[in-house]
Amino acid sequence: MIEGKQPFNADAAKKVLMTFGETSDKGKGLWPDTSKGGDHSSLPAIWENRADFDAKLAKFSAESKAAAAKITDLDSLKAQMAEIGKNCGGCHNTYRKKAS
Repeated sequence: MIEGKQPFNADAAKKVLMTFGETSDKGKGLWPDTSKGGDHSSLPAIWENRADFDAKLAKFSAESKAAAAKITDLDSLKAQMAEIGKNCGGCHNTYRKKAS
């Protein structure tokens, strides 16, 4: 929608943001202590800074769900996605290996 590849649909946009939130809620369980050091793109910093990682997931979840309620048109979707996008780098830049 943001790229103009499909028409704006408020319900679909809200569903995406709610899915972001719900997926983040499940995130805490996706990195158990037993997965540390495995063959994946997660950095050890997740387990070393667990409280920060969990807080970032919770923030992303809450802000995604709140953003869904603010979607009324394409401009509001663009604005909310820009704000939500700031949270993505908070985890990906700190807790994810760079692609090689």
